[in-house]
Amino acid sequence: MKKTLFFFILVFLAGSTSFYQAMGSDAYEYVADKADLLLDYEISELNEQISAIIQAHGFDVAIVAIETTDGKSITAYTDDYFDQYGLGLGPDRDGLIFLISMAQRQWHITTHGKCTAIFGGSAIDAIGSSLTPYLSSGDYYSAFETLLERIDSYAFSQPSSFSGGYIEYDESSEERYVGILAVILISLGIALFTVFSMKRQMNTARRQRAAGNFVREGSFNLTRQSDMFVHTHTTRTRKAEAPPSGGGATHTSSGGSRFGGGGGKF
Repeated sequence: MKKTLFFFILVFLAGSTSFYQAMGSDAYEYVADKADLLLDYEISELNEQISAIIQAHGFDVAIVAIETTDGKSITAYTDDYFDQYGLGLGPDRDGLIFLISMAQRQWHITTHGKCTAIFGGSAIDAIGSSLTPYLSSGDYYSAFETLLERIDSYAFSQPSSFSGGYIEYDESSEERYVGILAVILISLGIALFTVFSMKRQMNTARRQRAAGNFVREGSFNLTRQSDMFVHTHTTRTRKAEAPPSGGGATHTSSGGSRFGGGGGKF
């Protein structure tokens, strides 16, 4: 009986190990280095940094390095990866993924949930400008470390009540401000009404539609009449400029999810 139980335990452990190896580390870690760009200790350090960001800000973060996008656009590949691995936290699946493709020499950030509002076009463009020198020189660990620093910085710059792309207000404070504003507007209305009423009573002059009433009869004779060009007026309208390439726009993935994000080359 003991030998049989021991045998089943060995089979279970072997099966669990095989399952873990088949799934790969990206099923349990935040960094999936499928292009062998990082050392093991670098991956561990990045995972620790991402874990701290997740605990501090409440959204998911993943870094993925691949050899090629298998014929897909890097945007579609990154979006599908987000969906395929069930990334994102909470009912709105708040999170972002940074993906780099070595064959295409491209990087892309896909955002979802409140991360789409936090990391708009200007934020993603700024992040990309910080990363590109490191990516171009092959210093991928520094690039990823800089990425996480920028993510943490942008997230901290948002109000503490930021959630799901909206700003939550204290209802009691809002009602108090509305009451104060109403009192100010009512008082201003009463004051204006009183002033205009007093002004109307003091003004006995009446508007005249012609100047004839102010001219003595027979004292004005028109001897010559002509038209003279005095001035010209030009109105200029600025031509609308096309939005810069990069991040900011939202789109729908092949799986029907609504994503934000942007990317570039290195």
